Amino acid sequence: MKRATNILVALSILCCSCGQPGRLAPAEYIHYMEQDAAYKKKVDAGNTQYTIQLALPGYMALKDAYGFNRELNADAYSKRIKELDGFVFFLVNIIKAPSGDPLKKMAASQASTEQMVMYYESAARDITLKDGDAELKPVTYHFENNDNLSPYNTIVVAFPDNGGNGKDLQLVFNDRYAGNPFVKASFPKTLITHPPTLLITGK
Repeated sequence: MKRATNILVALSILCCSCGQPGRLAPAEYIHYMEQDAAYKKKVDAGNTQYTIQLALPGYMALKDAYGFNRELNADAYSKRIKELDGFVFFLVNIIKAPSGDPLKKMAASQASTEQMVMYYESAARDITLKDGDAELKPVTYHFENNDNLSPYNTIVVAFPDNGGNGKDLQLVFNDRYAGNPFVKASFPKTLITHPPTLLITGK
């Protein structure tokens, strides 16, 4: 019995250590935030796929502070993290599934591009964040039209970090352009209150 108990304790410790990435260098931190399923959710609705990523201020500041030589500017990071502290960010990648004749698809795409951009540039009004019992509206919103350079377009949206009451966060997007009124993704509040430790050297 004692041996079995010891094995269970060891397994529990192992599971906990796997769930907690611990202390991460900048590149590892970015990779973890972009790959971990807890921070990134996929929602399929109609012929559109949404990838919704919870992006903490540390992640956003790191992305801004990396130079073209792929080296981190620690001073730029320190300045940027102070500007972003107190906010919660979400990155929403929108991918339309290919369908039909490629030539007809291209013509339809060219005809609807302007309408699509006009909608998504002002779609902040259709996005809310449920934080516990509070329903928050965006304080910052940006739409990146990738002009067919990548398979998706991106929405960057920020909300105040409300503190909340420990309940899950839920991003809700009524995508009027694609006709998908109930695009939702939920994230445990612990992802914000207990994130991985980011190690920045040279600060």
